[in-house]
Amino acid sequence: MDTAAHEPDGVTKRAFVWPPRTLDDAWTTTPAPETFSPNALTQAPPSPTRRIVTALAEIESFWLAPTSLPLSRRIERTGWRPDRPDNYCDRCGESIGPYETDEFGCANCRGRSLPWKRFLRLGEYDGFLGRWVIDAKFHRQRRLAGDLGRCLGSAASRAGLQAPRLAVVPVAMAWTRRFVRPYDQTKEIAMGVARELRAPLVEACHRKPRPSQRSVPTCRRRANVRGSFRPRWGVDFIGWTVLLVDDVCTTGSTLLEAASLLKQLGASEIWAAAVAVTPKGGRRKGQSRGDGLVEESSAEDGPSDSDNAVHPGVGEAPERPQLGEAIQAFSENVKFGNAAT
Repeated sequence: MDTAAHEPDGVTKRAFVWPPRTLDDAWTTTPAPETFSPNALTQAPPSPTRRIVTALAEIESFWLAPTSLPLSRRIERTGWRPDRPDNYCDRCGESIGPYETDEFGCANCRGRSLPWKRFLRLGEYDGFLGRWVIDAKFHRQRRLAGDLGRCLGSAASRAGLQAPRLAVVPVAMAWTRRFVRPYDQTKEIAMGVARELRAPLVEACHRKPRPSQRSVPTCRRRANVRGSFRPRWGVDFIGWTVLLVDDVCTTGSTLLEAASLLKQLGASEIWAAAVAVTPKGGRRKGQSRGDGLVEESSAEDGPSDSDNAVHPGVGEAPERPQLGEAIQAFSENVKFGNAAT
């Protein structure tokens, strides 16, 4: 007996479904859905207000482009990141390679008695960071200096610097330098550190005028700064943890002298921090160790020719030529007989 249901000619029955459909639904074919075309929609023209806003934005980006970008934009453009703790020695701040340090420090500082418990830095005084330090130091970029300080304060917080009585102390600048410097960049960096750590900023000492560290041979730099710091009246750090902040650390003179003064003022624990550390003998992160102690404030130094040579083009906004710079360059060309004819 044939149990198959009778089907009209040319029509195929659909699969079994439950609940059962009506007779019309069961034997009719569902039409294919219509395809959507983006071109079917017409975009409304922009309003006059929107046109004005767009035109002003284009004018601003072309004629009023920033000459100096904030640190966040610079980091976004360049991909720069602060050094990891294993990139440098936490006692002297010098760059190290794998397995070059232990609890007693690296080969550079092992066996030496340093006045601070730990040294912190953001990176080497080279490349992007080196150019940013120069911009903050000599180009009147206070905001950049403060942002670098906040970044350094964040590194200190990650390193475990926590104390109920914590003070941030900048390396002092000699009063004679204020006549030739637009502002105290080390103090501005320390203010950023203090804001990040929510700690008070204390200017604990004065600095006597001395010859610039750049003009003194490396072997005489410690003697050049010896006795150059004297405490301010009424400063007492008994029972306090002090974070000593500098902008650039090079040979080992200024921070050591300033930290020794903080010990005399009764600081129970001292941490040292610098935005950048000058690499020794061409050494870079991850290479074999070189010689030399790391540490010296660059608050007395100016940008050298090598600084400007190794730090070109770091992703900042393009600098527009200034009339004074153009006249100076032209006069130098004339002086050396290289002016175009």
